[in-house]
Amino acid sequence: MTPAPFKIAIIKLSALGDVIHALPVARALRRARPDAELTWIVEAREYALLRDHPDLDRVIPVNTRLWRRLIWRPSGAREVWGKLGRLRTRMRGARFDVALDLQGLVKSGLLTAYTGAGLRIGFSASHCRERLNALFTNRHVTPPPQAVHVVEQYLSLLEPLGLLAAAPEFHDAANGRRGWRRWPNQDPQVEAQEINIGCDIHGVRAVDDGHGDILEARGSSLVRVEDVSWA
Repeated sequence: MTPAPFKIAIIKLSALGDVIHALPVARALRRARPDAELTWIVEAREYALLRDHPDLDRVIPVNTRLWRRLIWRPSGAREVWGKLGRLRTRMRGARFDVALDLQGLVKSGLLTAYTGAGLRIGFSASHCRERLNALFTNRHVTPPPQAVHVVEQYLSLLEPLGLLAAAPEFHDAANGRRGWRRWPNQDPQVEAQEINIGCDIHGVRAVDDGHGDILEARGSSLVRVEDVSWA
């Protein structure tokens, strides 16, 4: 009987540049655990960046911006709770073993808790953007002093999984090239900016319909991104 794959959820919702800076986490996990099943939970607006990424098995888009708008409308709160309930049920059904909260916010903490993972890794309260985030994780990491850049700080969260000092590595799809780039021995901020500028989003066209829903082109049709969360 084939054992079930080791399932890891990465929670990094936004923004575009921050998601790009977090990509080396997926690369390091894929190198260390090629048999693992990696899922990334991200805002719908950033979904196109991660869709079909070679290090990820699944990308789950959520639309917290829409939820925040709906909750102030008549009957909107009921709709939001319905969405959250369905999301929680599906995430628990995925049976994640580990969840990594790279965001450090209360909203990302809630989604981390929704995974139901036994090991939920996040930053210590002193390094969270919102200190209450630490209530939703059960293994807290304080980045070492030498982790100056945010990419290195994200990678420090892999320490509880036995991955120490992983070299930052990005998938390079700029100009149609497929491959991997490591940071050279130069200013990592410069390199990260170059990768940001040249990032390929796999030819996906994603647009805001003006009502808070993110629509993606699928052939001749437009599909709500949230509708493909668990395809």
